[in-house]
Amino acid sequence: MTHPVSTIAPAKLTLWLRVTGVRPDGYHLIDAEMTTLDLHDRLEISDLAHSDPARDGRVTFTGRYAAGLVDDDRNLVRRALHYAGRRADVMLEKNIPHGGGLGGGSADAAAALRWAGISADRAPDPTVSTNLSTDLATDLAMKLGADVPFCLAGGRARVSRGSTDNAAGSRSLGPSDLGPPSSSHARYTAGVLTENGGTTR
Repeated sequence: MTHPVSTIAPAKLTLWLRVTGVRPDGYHLIDAEMTTLDLHDRLEISDLAHSDPARDGRVTFTGRYAAGLVDDDRNLVRRALHYAGRRADVMLEKNIPHGGGLGGGSADAAAALRWAGISADRAPDPTVSTNLSTDLATDLAMKLGADVPFCLAGGRARVSRGSTDNAAGSRSLGPSDLGPPSSSHARYTAGVLTENGGTTR
């Protein structure tokens, strides 16, 4: 096992969102604008490429928001590594609260993909076996959730049907940029998605 590699998973803020449909698997098709925040989770990833092939990787959790997280097939980090054809032990420090629409799980999955060599501007290594019919990085990210392609790219962008178009004048926003909602119509992302006939993904 190699020495752990540390990588961050920045949270995202959805500035506006419109649900355009629901996929057969329950994931949503969306049109939205998102921006990266300074708030982030941290992943310590240890490659298991040269370990016992029978050994599967595991994800363990620390941090303020670790309570309630489990390492099973629903975990997006585990799924991202599976789709990328990589095995690793991951120590995930959860600093992004879950369930608040800040994309913590999606950000963590994107960080795992980047560690595996899959980025928003480069297709996966063709020698890596996946279960996908295409080798495009955005398609692999979309397999994990509608906002994972954005989290893979970061910055500020418009996201439509899971694809990401970089918006002009993008910058990373920090906590000082954020104030209370200016309208009584502010909504949690999860609530909007549930009301539109799919899962909160």
